[in-house]
Amino acid sequence: MSGLVLLLVTGVVSALACLLLRALLPTLQPVKAAGGMTEAWTAKFGKSGTNLGGMAIAIAMLMGFVLVGQPLPIAIVVALVGALLLGLAHDIWGVPVGLRLVVETGLGAGVVAAGFAISAIPGPAAIGMVAGIIYFVVAVNAVRLADVEDGLAAGAAVLSALGLAVITARFGGPGVVAIVLAGGGLGFLVLNAPPAALSLGANGAYLLGAGLSVVAIATARTVPMALGVTTCFGIFFLDLLLAGLRKTVGRSRVTAGDRGHLTDQLLGRGLTITRALLVSYLLQCAFILAGIAMTTGRSVWAGGIFVATWGIALIVLLAGGFVRFRIDA
Repeated sequence: MSGLVLLLVTGVVSALACLLLRALLPTLQPVKAAGGMTEAWTAKFGKSGTNLGGMAIAIAMLMGFVLVGQPLPIAIVVALVGALLLGLAHDIWGVPVGLRLVVETGLGAGVVAAGFAISAIPGPAAIGMVAGIIYFVVAVNAVRLADVEDGLAAGAAVLSALGLAVITARFGGPGVVAIVLAGGGLGFLVLNAPPAALSLGANGAYLLGAGLSVVAIATARTVPMALGVTTCFGIFFLDLLLAGLRKTVGRSRVTAGDRGHLTDQLLGRGLTITRALLVSYLLQCAFILAGIAMTTGRSVWAGGIFVATWGIALIVLLAGGFVRFRIDA
């Protein structure tokens, strides 16, 4: 089965699963997101419906894996299912930060123990394994952090997955994970576009983050590939960087919530949600194209593009006042 057909099939399955969830809403008690989905936030940003969107994406991904007929390494299956269940538990009961980090670390350790460490890092294998675990935890939380607007995290994840699929098609890697993830996210956007009838929730964000991270970790075998797949995360890592800079400058706690995310700031500057999403998607595409370009040359070439890409992004954040912008949660 070609990658395009697999993408379309999983997209259709995801859309149908989303429609089924939506049809069942009158008989289901919506699950409230833990730790921050206030009524004011709902009224302002148009969040609606249930936040079980990750379940629809998971169904589509499962169908895609079945159609391919190629068994996945058990470590990848455990990482994907574990991330989904962790997010679902957080959506329903609220899982403390410390416990979430422990579980995420365990899932990441399982991935690297199965041979998917970041081998691009020179030195003892243990260094690449530790880097892989940290990468997994950071990536999962970066996607969750970016889920602040309808259609944002899912749309950006679809673009990232497509970028990773392009890289794995050329250099090898678990490309099927990237393709079915992109298809699942694409179908989910049918009901997640503003105003959303279904929300991603922590279960969906963790699933998308885990899927993207395992593909990236398994593909990061050389320096150009490591830099390229990392840049394909685009606004996920950019928003994480922005949050760190913003909290450092504002001298606020790392865990303190605020409304200073990149897309929030675009809305605060007068953009409509549609235009803010369009800007975010275009920015994500720019990062992905740069990431793909990094994989076409040697380490010096990739490093130069990497420094230029992220350096320009950092300069724009500083010059545009994004670092000092703050709206308390």
